Amino acid sequence: MTTLADRLLERFQTLPADAQAEVVDFVEFLLTRHQSMVADWSEADQNILAQLAAIDDDPVAYDERDLRERWA
Repeated sequence: MTTLADRLLERFQTLPADAQAEVVDFVEFLLTRHQSMVADWSEADQNILAQLAAIDDDPVAYDERDLRERWA
């Protein structure tokens, strides 16, 4: 089974050198953008998100009987 990385490498190697340079530039751009997006989140923001994720605001306890659809 060919992985995505293998497919990408195969296609990359068929490109002329100037196109390969463009691909590398684009990948570096994506990495920089991803890093800056992560860096934009302050520690306080990350803590708030973690707290929100931990909240279970549904006070109803469900069990297996609730898995079946109920028709009125």
